Amino acid sequence: MEASTRLSITAKGEDELKHRLYKLSIRKRSVLVSVDKPHTVAQVIERSVFQEDEILDEICALENEGFVVFEGAEASTRK
Repeated sequence: MEASTRLSITAKGEDELKHRLYKLSIRKRSVLVSVDKPHTVAQVIERSVFQEDEILDEICALENEGFVVFEGAEASTRK
């Protein structure tokens, strides 16, 4: 994934932030909170206290689980 790829939170992600329905780990929830407003991958990494590789793993996991989506051309070519 490119550092300039934009991330957006999904309805499922919003439910987790408001109601903690899915009981995400602290790390995943922290990344999800940083995506509350659309940000690029680089901005999320910059704001995090975790290592870059950990953040990238969590972003991918959140996307796979339907909490965030990648926007733009990167979304269709990232796999």
